[in-house]
Amino acid sequence: MVTMTPNVKRQSTTVSTAASRRSTRALTLVELLVVTVILVIGIFGIVRIFPLGLQSLNHARNMTAASRLAQAELERWKAASANVPDGILAEDPETALKVRTDFNPDDMRTANSANPAEMPEGQDSWYWSNVNRVRLVKGETTVIPAPTLLPYAEGDQKNYAYSIYNLKFAPVQFSESDKGQNLPQGFEWPDQHVLIYGDPLTRVNVTGLSSDDRDNTLASVNRNNYAIDYDSGKVYLYSTWWTRRYKIDYAYWENNKLGNSTEILIVPGQSDRGEIVELQLEHGNIDDYSDRLARKFQYVQPGNFDDRNPYQFTLLNGYAQLDFAPTIGFNPIGRNVVVRTSLGQRPLTAHIDYEVLDWHVLREERTIPAPANVAPNYSVRLTLPNVKIARVTTVDGIDTVNAPPGTRNVRKKYKGITPAMDGYSVVALDLTDNTLMVDNNGPGGLQVDYAAGIVRFPGSITKYTPFGGTLTNQDVRGHDVRIFYQAVDDWAVQTSKAWSNYQRRDVPGNSFENLQYNQFDARIQKKGGDWVATLTFPRSDAGKSIEVSLNWTDNDGATHTINGRQFQLPKFGQLGAGHPSIDVPFARSDEYTYPGDDEVWKNPYFTFVQGASIKVRAIWREKPQRWEMRTLETTLKRQ
Repeated sequence: MVTMTPNVKRQSTTVSTAASRRSTRALTLVELLVVTVILVIGIFGIVRIFPLGLQSLNHARNMTAASRLAQAELERWKAASANVPDGILAEDPETALKVRTDFNPDDMRTANSANPAEMPEGQDSWYWSNVNRVRLVKGETTVIPAPTLLPYAEGDQKNYAYSIYNLKFAPVQFSESDKGQNLPQGFEWPDQHVLIYGDPLTRVNVTGLSSDDRDNTLASVNRNNYAIDYDSGKVYLYSTWWTRRYKIDYAYWENNKLGNSTEILIVPGQSDRGEIVELQLEHGNIDDYSDRLARKFQYVQPGNFDDRNPYQFTLLNGYAQLDFAPTIGFNPIGRNVVVRTSLGQRPLTAHIDYEVLDWHVLREERTIPAPANVAPNYSVRLTLPNVKIARVTTVDGIDTVNAPPGTRNVRKKYKGITPAMDGYSVVALDLTDNTLMVDNNGPGGLQVDYAAGIVRFPGSITKYTPFGGTLTNQDVRGHDVRIFYQAVDDWAVQTSKAWSNYQRRDVPGNSFENLQYNQFDARIQKKGGDWVATLTFPRSDAGKSIEVSLNWTDNDGATHTINGRQFQLPKFGQLGAGHPSIDVPFARSDEYTYPGDDEVWKNPYFTFVQGASIKVRAIWREKPQRWEMRTLETTLKRQ
């Protein structure tokens, strides 16, 4: 009995200690659960008490990102000021050949609910809504670049160099599938997507001349000019041995309303070179001096340039059937060509009209890191996180900003960066050799952390050439790339610009609705002790910056000059039913006598009225029912 007592006590002690440990562990878990519940309740309580504070933090973060995106776009244009377009405008939804001016440029509603409510039948309203209402680029400009021999060209293409120019915006409204479709008279594929033309020819006005005087005047027409009769709508052009095409923009009067049109004129080749060919425009009663005519560039297949025709180009867009079309290859012989135009003798220059597909496709330029040590991949960070993932991200099936109350929002899968690139979320254009890289989820593809907004370029990457070829095991360290993607919350970055050089058009009465995208009205009147020129512009120019230069002669015959005075047009919300206008003071009442209607165009004389700035707007949604925006603007003209 005595000998067993210690064993019992030891066993009892052991059991008691184990139970105590189990009890201690149980109490610790309970305490952790209680603390977790308290924290969760506290967090929800804080969110309920301070929701605006958290929303403000999110808004501030988005505003910072929007500013970075907009500023980067402005800096990109400052570095490419020689390429600044004549204007970025809104096209008529019913025809891409006319420009709209009767709308609010700040209207973010859909095409169906905006004013006016117009949209082509059968088309997706997304491409005519919010910032996508203004996406027609007119006159993006480049001197024919120096030739480049692409190292990966195959077969006969190896013998051809290309003067390569990357459009500043991409992707472009473009499709290979519409080859062979009926086009407006004179147009040829791909003019409806990318229309390229040279500097304007010098104009000769033969309106109202007698037959003899007209014939004598037409004798002076050559390959560097053209003649026009505004009343009849007839154009006279010089013929050569080869067929040439010309692009003409003009305004015309019809039923007391002013419209605008773009046409392609064909001058057939003539065995008797130098014959003057008479061509009829679609409209008569042309608005005087509203016309601008230039020789059109001809599209040819890659590797088929004519060494006698510098007005040729091709599209380097055959990226393994990836419909992107950001790159133009000009005939390299144009690099050394000098032409005589209405602007004097100049190097051969191309002006490009095209339509941006979707401003919601974001573009950012980066330099891929080039570390001394070899790494498996090289990363760049995008401005925005939460990149949309093709076939994964869920997006709104309707425009929730403008949907009527009670409308059912059917969610759908995001297909890809463009309708033609189903399954691709991120595309990178290598600006070094004009190849494309994509996130194809396979070996050699871009590796993307979509949530963090990080793009990794593998050490051995696969690239697609503009001739449809594939390059494997490529090293892109140190290359400059332009990265395209879309982000959650429907972010977009839109660029807009007032017209490069407005023409004066004094409309009858106060019918300012007749002003076209490139026109202004001038009225001379006395206000207080000053004479002022009141300049009125189309409603679509509201909020834009204008630069005015003029000269005037005082009562003693002395000439005075005002150079480059800048004005900000009123914003659309300030207009009411009116049009944006500015007053340009130029003389005191005792210095100037109004010359009367017959001399009003001569004193004062407007030497330049031009768009003075470029504007970039970033938009996104913090709530499904509202767009947020950040707008930056800088003074910038083509250099």
